[in-house]
Amino acid sequence: MENIQPNKLTKWLNKLQQESWQLELVISGFAIFLMAGAYQWLEGFRRSVRMIAQGLPTGGELLSISYSVLLSACFFLLVNLVLHVLLRGMWISTIGLRYVSGDIDLGSLKLAPRFDRFLRKRIGSFDQYILKLENICSVVFAFTFLIVFMFLAFGLYMVFFIGFVDIVLKGLLDGVADTVSKPIVIGVLLLFFVGGLLYFIDFITIGYIKRVKWLSHVYMPIYRVISI
Repeated sequence: MENIQPNKLTKWLNKLQQESWQLELVISGFAIFLMAGAYQWLEGFRRSVRMIAQGLPTGGELLSISYSVLLSACFFLLVNLVLHVLLRGMWISTIGLRYVSGDIDLGSLKLAPRFDRFLRKRIGSFDQYILKLENICSVVFAFTFLIVFMFLAFGLYMVFFIGFVDIVLKGLLDGVADTVSKPIVIGVLLLFFVGGLLYFIDFITIGYIKRVKWLSHVYMPIYRVISI
């Protein structure tokens, strides 16, 4: 009984992987429609952000960062999803062409030996071409949402960073002498900066810092805090 459930789950996931292109196209089309409208709304929202930023120094910075992150995420999502739909359309057309023509038969073209060797090496099998195109489409779709969530994570980190330092920390240190408050603020800034930098390096190196034993003990509390 223990082996039946994992096998069913594996078969179900394999089936979903094969049919995921339908969901990808539905999500891409729906998201493109939403992003086109959201992009126009954000363009109109920019004037309101500028007006509010003039009267609120700290809040204005937070609004400006939030607006810039949302605008960048929407633009990136829109461009990449349009690219994904175009690639998926090309992939569907190649499948339809394969149904009619089958695989490429370079021998029937009776090319010169030099061109025949070159094209066999360059083009290869039509089935392999379709498989590569399928992999590219899936990677573009997954990569798009990965980058968008990275944009949002960076924006939330900056908003929390500025909000904590300018609102919470300065509010607690209000009335304290500069000789005491400035070192505390600088120390917190350095902790945030170093922690965020280490987390970013660990992310882009696919967990390199986690594999360094002597550094992992120091990095563990930083990772727990920043990962939230």
